[in-house]
Amino acid sequence: MQPRRRQWALSVLASLAALSSYASIQITGLQSVTEDEARQIIAPQLSLVEKAGAGSRPIADDASYFLERGLRRKGFNDADVRWTFDESTRNITLVVDEGSSRQIGEITVSGNIAEIPEEDIRGLVRRTTSNRLRSSRIGSGGQLPFVESEITGGLAEVSQLYRSLGYWEATTAPLDQSTTERDGTVDVHVQIEAGTLHHFREFIFTGDTANYTAELQALLEPLLGEPCTTDNVNSARSEVTDFFSTRGYYRHEIEVTPRQEGKDIALVFDVTAGKPFQVREIRFEGNERVKSSFLEKRFDPLVGEPFSPQEADDIYREILELGLFNKISVTPEESSGDGEVDLLVSVEEAKTRSVGVFGGFGSYEGAILGFILREHNLFGIGRQFSATAEYNQRGLRGDVELDDRWFLESPYSFNAKLFALTEDREGYSKFEYGGRVGLHRDIGQHYSITAFATMGYTDITDAEIEAADLGLPNYRVGSIGLGHSYDRRDNPSLPTRGFIFDNTIEFADGSLASEVDFVRGTVRLSGYLPITDRIQLSLGARSGFIKPTGDTDEIPIDLRFFSGGASSVRSFREKHMGPRDREGYPLGGEFYTTFNAELTVPIAGGLKAAVFADAGNLLSNFDDASFEEMHYAVGAGLRYDLPTGPIRLDYGYNLNRGSREPSGTVHISVGVAF
Repeated sequence: MQPRRRQWALSVLASLAALSSYASIQITGLQSVTEDEARQIIAPQLSLVEKAGAGSRPIADDASYFLERGLRRKGFNDADVRWTFDESTRNITLVVDEGSSRQIGEITVSGNIAEIPEEDIRGLVRRTTSNRLRSSRIGSGGQLPFVESEITGGLAEVSQLYRSLGYWEATTAPLDQSTTERDGTVDVHVQIEAGTLHHFREFIFTGDTANYTAELQALLEPLLGEPCTTDNVNSARSEVTDFFSTRGYYRHEIEVTPRQEGKDIALVFDVTAGKPFQVREIRFEGNERVKSSFLEKRFDPLVGEPFSPQEADDIYREILELGLFNKISVTPEESSGDGEVDLLVSVEEAKTRSVGVFGGFGSYEGAILGFILREHNLFGIGRQFSATAEYNQRGLRGDVELDDRWFLESPYSFNAKLFALTEDREGYSKFEYGGRVGLHRDIGQHYSITAFATMGYTDITDAEIEAADLGLPNYRVGSIGLGHSYDRRDNPSLPTRGFIFDNTIEFADGSLASEVDFVRGTVRLSGYLPITDRIQLSLGARSGFIKPTGDTDEIPIDLRFFSGGASSVRSFREKHMGPRDREGYPLGGEFYTTFNAELTVPIAGGLKAAVFADAGNLLSNFDDASFEEMHYAVGAGLRYDLPTGPIRLDYGYNLNRGSREPSGTVHISVGVAF
């Protein structure tokens, strides 16, 4: 036989063998479930038959068992699967009796004295089923298959949630007492027996705590009388752990045991402290491009102090944020001196210089194309430098920026920026250049303060707006200011919970070489709240003012506030809400407010749907500051989450449309709206 014919014949034989093995398990009796779905359930058994070329009694028994279990997990709780085996052909036949199919119906809740949102409780009851099916229906009222074991597990999770909140004896009614069948659906009633809410009565310390018992009692005193929740127990453990860690007992062990005494709880801490260690010296390895002096200055505060793994962790995490290293590890090594430890800091350096190109599209800017150069290790001492050039359909912009995380080896960050730009706005064009310097200080994990100074020059190069509305066309501004921020968001780029409050105040005056005198302030409060597992509510409120002072009677147009657009009232084009001239060009104003509310729901992957409502105003004069002349909008949009923030497509509809105002506007933008 010729090689090609031989190859063709072998292929035919292989195909016939495959068909034969596929046919060696037959499934009969299916009604609601398709054969493909059934075969997916028993795919491992089919694979065994295919490999062996024939069936067997053990394979038949396994296939019957797994198909029956799979059907029950699809809601066919009475499903029955029997098997037969033909000794001569080695074929398996699975005979299916699906029985009736049941779905989860209404889920009701009683006895919820902890006031947990009922949708959260319903989510726990059906979570196992939803996760297994990767269903998008959870939280939306859609029906899911009723699987007894999974619902029983969900009821147990509800009980566990109550116990974590301090109701130690909490239970839920058994499944057979909590269901009602009707028309193929099973209604589940979650009956919670919460029992007593337990509180902390005392904290008891045993083991190596003789010298610290009074301090530990004082440390945990704020928790006395508080509910004995899982979070509070963990908080107490964390406080005691930090207490010993910061005193050099880095090998300590703590066992925490709640002891019930009537309605109250005594929390017992059994501590094995070991001996305290003090840091003698720190060595570094792996750094080549980053100077050792940079690392020494960062870790020097640990030398001569009790060794605290947490403090060392805080330092290297702060360094990692600079992008100088891929990895940092701190290894304690006990030295020959009694009670002393040396730290070995091993680093893996990252590539610190990068060149990139970026692009995009914005409703206001149009097409965007840019170039950026970054250096994270300027002079080998961890200072960061960047240079950016950007083109968009409204103009050009270039800037250079320097960041020093530890300015003059202080806890303050220093930032300096120089920029120049040209921009075509509605009704005028400008050329602007200047600079800004700032000192920033983080105080704790969430609060920060920034002081800054600016100097810039603006030249209105072309204008269709009348001079009386335009204000001073060429001017220099010198200013100083102060900003505060309190940020409790879980993620600044893609926040899902928490809030941020910040405000700035800025002064420009002739004593600062400014040709325009003013005081300007802004304030923002944005909050993010998960309503259910799928729905998130975001709320925002912002306001700002600029008031002329000294010899200045009118604020130039380019210093005024503008409103409308993708991040304010979305029924207007960018910067098009508020006062206009006779030609319809926006003139800006000295006072504005913006209020936003938005609900988002996941669709698939990183894609989300959103509905929103916006309100705001923009007034010409600060002296008229009020909530009058408000504009209102509602709308809907899509979000696609990226690590740097969402891409947003929105349409806002104008609820109180005025003359020469649009009925609505489409926006394309990047980043959170507020």
